[in-house]
Amino acid sequence: MGNRRGQGISRAWGIGGVAVVAGGVLLLAGLALGEARSEVPANAGSVPQLPTSSPSATTKPLRIAAVGDSITQGNSPDFSAGMIGDGSWVSYALGDGVTFAGGWALGGVPTRTMVENVTPYPDVDVLVLLAGVNDYGQRVPFDATTENFDAIVATVAPEKVLVSSVPPRDADPALAVAFNSRLEELASARGWSYVDGSAGVRDVDNRYLEGLTKDGVHPTAEAAKIIGTGVREALLPLR
Repeated sequence: MGNRRGQGISRAWGIGGVAVVAGGVLLLAGLALGEARSEVPANAGSVPQLPTSSPSATTKPLRIAAVGDSITQGNSPDFSAGMIGDGSWVSYALGDGVTFAGGWALGGVPTRTMVENVTPYPDVDVLVLLAGVNDYGQRVPFDATTENFDAIVATVAPEKVLVSSVPPRDADPALAVAFNSRLEELASARGWSYVDGSAGVRDVDNRYLEGLTKDGVHPTAEAAKIIGTGVREALLPLR
């Protein structure tokens, strides 16, 4: 009888011990799981958020058209086709975001002939007019020049217009000075931009600086570069 009782107690302790051990294992496992969970970041399992960056701004090329006479044509093989020589100021206004969209230029012609030959050019941002040398040289009234400028702008239909001064006329510098003054007034009245592109080739007497012309009217390639650079500096803010 005593042996049976002892065996029962032993069995009870055995079962209880197993239960205690099992409970301890479960407790330790629970603690370990809790610690593991506490180490997991709050955003674990969520879709990672990539850093956002705004796309870099790209500057659209400025498309220009140019209309003029020999000062603009220079030694260009085919100006209208974009074959522009280094004797034309246009060649120095182009590049680095400024492209040629079309135009017309021919030596010896007044602005009326330009009206008769210009056409619309697609997607022109700025029309540059450096013209009128043969108008004031032939005593064409400035009112007629004004009408012709208006007609050229209406045909080309650009978003903006930039009028440049004409270069000196060494034989009679006052003529070019007076004409440029009228051009600036016209640009202001029409809401166009104006640039004294020829400022860098004139001396204090309003004649060409030495070495920048061969005949007192037409610029050398070096002078064309100075004019073109001046025009370019006025174009860039118009983008």
